[in-house]
Amino acid sequence: MRGLGRSARRIARFGAILALTISGLLGDVHHVEAVSPAFVAIGEFPRTDGRTIVWETRGGMDIGYGDIFAARLDDLKPFPIATGPAAQGAAAIDGDIVVWWEDWDILGKNLVTGEEFLISETANGADNPAISGNWVVWRALGAETKIMARDIRARTEPITVVARPSLPGVSPRIPPRPSLTRPIIDGDRVVWGEDTGGRNRLLLWRIGREEIVTVAEGIIGSYDLNGDFLVYEALHYRPPSVDTTIHVVDLTTGETQAIATNAHAPTTDGRHVFWFENRLSSVGSDETHLVGYDLTVGGRMPFSIDSSRAGLSASDPPHARDGILVWAHGLSIQALATDGLGEGQAWRVFPETGYTVSLAWLDFWEHNGGLPVFGYPLSEVVLDPNDLQMQYFERQRIEHHDAHRGTPYEFLLGRLGFDDAHARGLLWTEPFAALPPDTGSDAHCEFFPQTGHRLCHGFKDYWHSHGLEFGDAGISFREALALFGYPISEEFTDPETGLTVQYFERARFEYHPHNPEPHTVLLGRLGADLLARE
Repeated sequence: MRGLGRSARRIARFGAILALTISGLLGDVHHVEAVSPAFVAIGEFPRTDGRTIVWETRGGMDIGYGDIFAARLDDLKPFPIATGPAAQGAAAIDGDIVVWWEDWDILGKNLVTGEEFLISETANGADNPAISGNWVVWRALGAETKIMARDIRARTEPITVVARPSLPGVSPRIPPRPSLTRPIIDGDRVVWGEDTGGRNRLLLWRIGREEIVTVAEGIIGSYDLNGDFLVYEALHYRPPSVDTTIHVVDLTTGETQAIATNAHAPTTDGRHVFWFENRLSSVGSDETHLVGYDLTVGGRMPFSIDSSRAGLSASDPPHARDGILVWAHGLSIQALATDGLGEGQAWRVFPETGYTVSLAWLDFWEHNGGLPVFGYPLSEVVLDPNDLQMQYFERQRIEHHDAHRGTPYEFLLGRLGFDDAHARGLLWTEPFAALPPDTGSDAHCEFFPQTGHRLCHGFKDYWHSHGLEFGDAGISFREALALFGYPISEEFTDPETGLTVQYFERARFEYHPHNPEPHTVLLGRLGADLLARE
């Protein structure tokens, strides 16, 4: 939990560069913001320590050669770290020390003094250095794959943390493959992965100790370590697809929890977790969102960054440290201050589904029926093809109409009753056929000539006793109409559930005779059904 008190100073260093990014989150907004990060430079594989960003650039078409640059967060002006014809990459930073591999050696540079120094020289090569404080860890290659560590301040000799035989190449002419994956260090903890023949395990070693412990097992993709938390991506092969889950391990308690699915490339700054999440847009195209989870609150953060899937890669994951998040979208290095995201806002995390309801959306939800009318949230705020902001709930879809801001019609509900009946092929069945226009009303039933259907008995009582809050005395007709819409069917027995139901423009009433009052009439889970069909 380091550095949480330095949020104000860090944001001030960004100054005007991130003003647009943060103002939308701390100002008078009415929905979950899709924030715009700051552009840093052209490059890839960015890493940060919360004060400085380092990244790589590639020269021409030769992916084996490139340069390493850095920029301080107070001005975002790039300056070179390592340039020239050598093969170099995988830069990491902590404090004023940058480390990287160059021609398969591990090098370091002091940004204050400008001194460049050798950390490790190996015959068979080394890569993936990481640094925390005085310690640097890296992977040594060859017939054996080794995780190495060195105290660069004391200038002691490198130590071998673990060595494993490398895996055979796919053919006799192909060199052996590394059996250990990149190490990550934070404080005195070092984590790396080991390939055990189709499955993986994540191992933890603490500097100064002999014991190496297993902290996760399975088919593991990307991972990160910071503070007391390890985050990793677990892959589940279910032909013809691959499902992914983001897990968080509390290293002090050993407790593990899954916080996201259909997600990859997680990172953590010790308080937040961020990852890329694949989603299907409302028009059927693939999207990738950069989203976050607040470990102190226990729920998703109310922000989202939309990006083209083509511009994001699991092999180039985001990186979060000390209140700063960096990532590469295509070849564009992006940066965002994370301290303050969601703070000071009237938002609520729903642990039952993992989604948040924010600001005016939450006020609308609470003052117009809450859980019985809307159910739990099933999505974050999304945009339809016409840029209409929507959020899905178990029983409804709430829509924000900005043109009606400040009026009772700022928030409206989707016509999910009609949509569900249409999707199920019910609109052409007998219960949906309009009654004669001269059908009358009586003490038990009310006839709606607008749609040619009646509203009777308990369903009639329920319709008139619920409505959106427009400020009218009691529940007015227009308030009930805004919540449910007109009836579009008569009562009938649902062929799938056997319940007595009636469809309205925005709802499906269900009669549950065995429930205690006032729960004999319930609303169907139209939002959940719609999302399941999609």
